[in-house]
Amino acid sequence: MTSDAEIQTALPAFASGNVAVITGGASGIGLAAAKRFAAMGMKTVLADIGSVRLDQARQAVAAIAGDDAVLPIPTDVSKAEEVDRLADLAYGAFGAVSVLMNNAGVGNNPGKPWENRDAWKRLLDINFWGVVHGTARRACSQLENRGSSSTPAPSRASPRRLATSPTTSPRPA
Repeated sequence: MTSDAEIQTALPAFASGNVAVITGGASGIGLAAAKRFAAMGMKTVLADIGSVRLDQARQAVAAIAGDDAVLPIPTDVSKAEEVDRLADLAYGAFGAVSVLMNNAGVGNNPGKPWENRDAWKRLLDINFWGVVHGTARRACSQLENRGSSSTPAPSRASPRRLATSPTTSPRPA
């Protein structure tokens, strides 16, 4: 098994002190990843539909990393404005985000699209548009930061939202 030190050396985004945002972070794979990131010394932002489950997840991750290293943010990823709010709050609390895990999703099969249109809309809004909303913010910030030696301060005029650290900025081909 690869040690945390080997992972953090090979993939600097996972270095201790860096920030991870996990959508769907209140349960399942998202919560497991949040616990793992916390154990690696990362600050963790748990984004999920606000509920008792989100608070329980915060407590579980805080037991590993401490209260100051975890931030729960109620978020409906199907709504772009809530993903914007998530990005602003995460950046405001911890600074540049090194890891974005677009994990939120629903797994129910709503049946035939012509028989249950509302359920299909919900499934696509979360599983497709949730990823698009998170990835679009991340991509815009990476393009803005390309070639810079440091992460710029946030700008209201800029879609920087889920900002990156210099270690995760894309390299020109």
